[in-house]
Amino acid sequence: LIPLEYRTHKGAGADYSAILILPDPVLAGEVFEIRHVLELKDAFTSRNEWVTLMVEYPTESFRLEIIIPPGRRILGSRREESMGPSNSVNKRRVVPHTIPETGRISLLWEQEEPITGRAYTLYWDW
Repeated sequence: LIPLEYRTHKGAGADYSAILILPDPVLAGEVFEIRHVLELKDAFTSRNEWVTLMVEYPTESFRLEIIIPPGRRILGSRREESMGPSNSVNKRRVVPHTIPETGRISLLWEQEEPITGRAYTLYWDW
């Protein structure tokens, strides 16, 4: 495990990037895990919100989870895949669930064999 931590202090709605250079070249056929954990504070202030994961390389699976801040209530949520602007497929409702250990509310999307080049987005309304 090679951790990479970075912090930004920009407003919500901006794009952020981080570069992780692996110590050894990845050989053809090798498998490795990339785990992104984003903690956003006071970032979601409008009525409609979303988070997108872009699958840019062949991927076995992903887990996209949004943990709702205490005291906030979701009015509706959905997920969708897109192949570019205004080209959405597989729109589905997402049912929020309670995390047993903390009692907090979560939106979760786990996907096996996502399609490279697609964007996977979770949407919710407050």
